[in-house]
Amino acid sequence: QCFSSSECPVGYVCSEFGTCVAPPPGGDAGVPPPPEVEYALTDPTSSRRFVWVAMIDQDRLAKIDAANLEAIGREIRAARVLSEGRGLLAINVMRAVAEYAASVKKALEAGIDAVVVGAGLPLDLPDLASDHPDALLVPILSDARGVQLIVKKWERKKRLPDAIVIEHPRLAGGHLGAAKIADLNDPRFDFERVIPEVVELLRAQGLERRVPVIAAGGIRTREDIARLQALGAA
Repeated sequence: QCFSSSECPVGYVCSEFGTCVAPPPGGDAGVPPPPEVEYALTDPTSSRRFVWVAMIDQDRLAKIDAANLEAIGREIRAARVLSEGRGLLAINVMRAVAEYAASVKKALEAGIDAVVVGAGLPLDLPDLASDHPDALLVPILSDARGVQLIVKKWERKKRLPDAIVIEHPRLAGGHLGAAKIADLNDPRFDFERVIPEVVELLRAQGLERRVPVIAAGGIRTREDIARLQALGAA
């Protein structure tokens, strides 16, 4: 981590992402960098320097993204071998990450059985899975408003959630629901309120038996399971 190039090793510069990066080699023929690049490296006030360094980091980020997508396919294939055809394979993708869409598509192409998405409203998940009608689509939400919006938008795309996970932002430690720390204890997220609301919403639309509601967060004992099932959770 760095805040300025003075904190980096000799020959390195501090990128706008706060990392020390080295200039690329001159090329196969050993051709030195053009004068503007040399100037950008030697003058810490040059705007061209920051643009050039950002370009280096963007190239590296693209390579990391490509490697991650390759890993998704590799891990799904490996999991399929280890499971020997038993059960379902699922992947959990955060809606908030930049490569969300690419990750979902890659997983589906690799034969994943279910895609679970949190950290945002996956309104476009049915579109991403349009070529994979047998794949199970499971959004993670934290209140009935989110469930209502997902069901409404997905129905227009001729899809329904295959299940809905209700996570308590505080108890599950997820990346959703509460925009502020103070909201973590807001009673609107309590299972005693949210689960009955979601079950009633689904019942009103004739979906209660088609879309199971799965509670997540703070579930440690048999008594916890019984309490949540009594509220209507699967």
